[in-house]
Amino acid sequence: MGDRTRNKARTSAKSPETAPAIVVSRDERSVARSRNQSASAPTASRKGNAVGLRKVAEIAGVSTATVSRAMNKPDLVSPELRDRVLSVAKHLGWVPDGAARALTTGRSGTIGAVFPTLTHGDFALAIQALQSHLAASGYTLLLACSEYDPDQELQQVRKLIERGVDALALVGEAHDPELNEILAQRAVPYVNTFVYNRESHGTCI
Repeated sequence: MGDRTRNKARTSAKSPETAPAIVVSRDERSVARSRNQSASAPTASRKGNAVGLRKVAEIAGVSTATVSRAMNKPDLVSPELRDRVLSVAKHLGWVPDGAARALTTGRSGTIGAVFPTLTHGDFALAIQALQSHLAASGYTLLLACSEYDPDQELQQVRKLIERGVDALALVGEAHDPELNEILAQRAVPYVNTFVYNRESHGTCI
């Protein structure tokens, strides 16, 4: 009797308990797959909803060239046609690609301005007036502040030129010599404001 008890104890010790198997049903697997698909759906949806120039032209019933003219040179198309193109573009959430337009037209529709400070009353009024006049002509103002630092002004002018501005508005004539060289090399139209110099009257106001 004692021997059988000891043998049973030894057998139990040699055979560890097996963890219960976890069984995943077919329905549970389906739910997991659905959740994974739902999680990835927004990304796929955003990619699939990307709208281009061709789609706008197709729905508006015009050519891609007509869409470009309606957006970039509205005076070349009838008001009715422009309204139709704008309505379709708004409905689809389409915004023209500025980089592509710049490559096509050679113009970005932006004007850069570097002012020494934004706290000076006269500068603030000038910036407001400049922005209003540019907007009326279809241009967007890109503004930078040099804090009266010629080196900082030079770097800001570089960045604005890199962004493809069509022209620049600067303050005074006390610029870093390298800045004038860059403007001449890149043939960027510019004007020096708040200064008058007879010798450089064409670039000063």
